[in-house]
Amino acid sequence: MKRIIDYVKAIKGATSPYKIVNSDSQSKTERDVTGSTIYTVRQVHYFDDGVSVEYEREHDDGAPYPGCQEFWYTYKVVNPNGFEFEGETTKLFKSNSEIEKWLKSNG
Repeated sequence: MKRIIDYVKAIKGATSPYKIVNSDSQSKTERDVTGSTIYTVRQVHYFDDGVSVEYEREHDDGAPYPGCQEFWYTYKVVNPNGFEFEGETTKLFKSNSEIEKWLKSNG
């Protein structure tokens, strides 16, 4: 049974049983109703076993609250290629340190 953590490790450049064979990337910038500018980067990583995992990083510039930038990081299996996954197939984080802690405690 597969685990999303092994794919996240590969995306982060750590040792993983899976290898990225191709990636697509998109980015966009938009304003919300509060006047904040929201920056989004979305990457889909294609792995050697046919599984595809999307990584999305979104953050805003903190307007109208200077110094209050918010970040969101999402990893989601978008094509399981027929494989079953143990546990969640989507993980949401609010910081890189939260991702690192999750990798360390579940790796």
